[in-house]
Amino acid sequence: GITRPAELWISGSGPETERLRAAFPETNRLHWLGVLSDEEVADRLAGAALLCAPSLGGESFGMVLLEAMASGCAVVASDIPGYREAAAGHATLVRPGDPGALRDAIDRVLAETAPETALGASPEAAGRGRAEGARRHAAEWSTDRLAERYVDAYRRAIARHSSGTKSAAWPAPRERHSPAGPAGARKGPGWRRRHSIVAGDDRSD
Repeated sequence: GITRPAELWISGSGPETERLRAAFPETNRLHWLGVLSDEEVADRLAGAALLCAPSLGGESFGMVLLEAMASGCAVVASDIPGYREAAAGHATLVRPGDPGALRDAIDRVLAETAPETALGASPEAAGRGRAEGARRHAAEWSTDRLAERYVDAYRRAIARHSSGTKSAAWPAPRERHSPAGPAGARKGPGWRRRHSIVAGDDRSD
C-alpha cells in the first residue's frame, strides 16, 4: 500500500462500486463519496494534494486532469491518449492497470508535496515548481483563454474573406475538445490540503 500517511477520497459510481466497498470498508483514511456535483468536485480538488485518475481507457480528453491542475493538485493518471494529451507533460503518468506503478507514483508525488518538507530543497522544491507549471498550463484552457483564441481565429478568417484571399482552410483552435475549460481553483469548505487524494471511480470507460 501507500507508505505515506494519506486520506483517500473515492468519488463516482460504477459497476464494481458495491463489490469494492464491501471488500474495502470505509475507515478514517478511506472515504467513499459517491457521485459528486461539479461544485463538490471543485471543493474536494481545492482541498486535496493529489488527484489519481487510474482509468483503463475510453477517455477522449482528460478535462478532470486540467481541473485538478487549476486547483493546485498534483496529478497521477493512467498513460492513455486522452490523458497524455491533456497533461502535456504536467502529470505523472503510469501504465494502465499496473497497481504497483500507481502506488509508487502516488508515494513519490506525495513526498514532493508533503507539508513538512514545504521549505526543503529538491525534490520538494522541484515538485512545487512543477505544480506552478501545471497551473499555468491549465490556465491556457480556461473559458476566457479559449474564447480569446476562438475570437482571434474568427477575426483572421473574416479578414481573409474580406480581402478576397483564397487560402487553405485554417484549422480550428486545438482547444476544440473542451469549450468550457477547466474549473478555476477554489478553496473548499475547510478541506485540509494535507496528503489527501481524490480518486476516480472504478469504471474503466
